[in-house]
Amino acid sequence: MADTGVREEERSSVDSRPIAGQRKMNDDVGPEGTGADSAADVTTIDGKRNSSACLAECDGDSDGGGEEVTRLRILTADGPGFGIIRDMLESAAEAYYVRTDGAVEIDVVGADTLGRLDEEIVADARQRTSLYDGYVSNPRVVGSAALHDGFLDLTPHVLDDPTLDWLDVLLAFREVIGTFEGKILMVPLDGDVHSMYYRTDVLEEFGLAVPRTWDEYAQVARAVHGRFYKDRELIGSCVGREKSCGIGAYWANLVLASVTQTGGTGTGHMFDTKDLTPLAGEALVEAIRQLEEHVKYGAPDEFGGCGG
Repeated sequence: MADTGVREEERSSVDSRPIAGQRKMNDDVGPEGTGADSAADVTTIDGKRNSSACLAECDGDSDGGGEEVTRLRILTADGPGFGIIRDMLESAAEAYYVRTDGAVEIDVVGADTLGRLDEEIVADARQRTSLYDGYVSNPRVVGSAALHDGFLDLTPHVLDDPTLDWLDVLLAFREVIGTFEGKILMVPLDGDVHSMYYRTDVLEEFGLAVPRTWDEYAQVARAVHGRFYKDRELIGSCVGREKSCGIGAYWANLVLASVTQTGGTGTGHMFDTKDLTPLAGEALVEAIRQLEEHVKYGAPDEFGGCGG
């Protein structure tokens, strides 16, 4: 993709996913790791990019032999695009087996779709069958599972763990994704961060200021789009919107939220949190208008790649 006068892109990894274990889990088997900001301001735990971890309600099995072995079953998505998550888990399971001298075995079980994964988690919580000791999942399912007391309150484990720098996790992941009804139910392992990048040299060349509103963003994109700088044609707005990237939906929500969410995250961006009144109407019309401006000054292959 060509150089940009204003470049706005998303620094993202895999969608936000939680790992869950089950309630009466032994303290010495609990998750352990450290958090540290990466270049994209995405927190890491055990060296992995930010996703979410939660614990559910049951005990791991043991073989009852002379030397007790705790066996844990972790459920995660294993369909197209999620193999990396299962590979990550299996690698971590092998490392933990070695670390505990064989005292803990972790069996990773895969669900073929995210929808199926959600169903399995909620069913396990509702029926209290305790088929699994943990989950790696999109956090959207946590509310449904928590209503059936399906996840362990991780608050004391997280806050008392000297190796887990909880305050180093981005605020939204801690207080929105990682928390339900005041309890920490998930530890973030991976997530998306939206960032805006702009070329200061290009802005200086064309006498433009850094944009601070969507209207200004469109004005700068319009001003530099198609012009040449250092023998290269400029693209005004760089956002990859190819469907499989998932960026289009994120971007649309980002623009809409900036119009509707005038009181911060507590006010909601699609519904009024007080009475669930839809916040569409004129705000949605304005968001669509802004998105149209972005496309006008985007790359020819904007809908054919993930950008970069």
